[in-house]
Amino acid sequence: MDPKGSAFRKRERLELHVPVRVRCRETDGTEWNEVSHVEDVTQFGASFTVEHGLDVGRIVHLSLPLPWRLRQFDQSEDLYRVYSLVRWVRPTGDRYLVGVAFIGKNPPASYVHDPSRRYGTEGYTEKRRETRIEAALMVRLETVNDDGSTGDGEITVTRNISRRGATCYTTLTADNGAFLRVVSQESDFETSAIVRKRRLDDNGTPLLHLEFVGEPWPLELSPDDSEETV
Repeated sequence: MDPKGSAFRKRERLELHVPVRVRCRETDGTEWNEVSHVEDVTQFGASFTVEHGLDVGRIVHLSLPLPWRLRQFDQSEDLYRVYSLVRWVRPTGDRYLVGVAFIGKNPPASYVHDPSRRYGTEGYTEKRRETRIEAALMVRLETVNDDGSTGDGEITVTRNISRRGATCYTTLTADNGAFLRVVSQESDFETSAIVRKRRLDDNGTPLLHLEFVGEPWPLELSPDDSEETV
């Protein structure tokens, strides 16, 4: 594993006051949308104020005229439409200042099944929607701070992986519910993940159990592999 160090990118947050439309589905099934303005932004997240209260772990859909250099896709579109994960919420007068992390053009598969789910708040379970492949794929893990900047990072390998999650060896300090960027070292693919559990293997090596909440990992699985429990 690579040591944590300056080789990893740091994304500074920029002040950028552009309009943003926020769409949300609450736990009780109600939906709302609200137009606000972005306070500041990075390539991986933003903050804005809303009248509606939001829960940490909620996924919202944003539409905003983000400059192309800050986009990860749809650089030529007028609006950047991106699913985002609520990282923190702070009351400010009669409104709420909200910080989100961008997770991608498409929502996680689990969101499609349950749009009201709150990520990073559930207890850990070994039940999985797909069988994981035992494979040592080289990846880079980067922690993401609440302000959207990247923190510590390292290059490591997976112990197992599926399109929806992975278990990785790591020396990073990341608690349950922490948000990470996971970058393939064998292609240009990267995605976002939530830490579901941190534990030690039989040899005392730290492991992180990750659920991908960004784009699914591009694995080719047979139909018999899907929806299994391991």
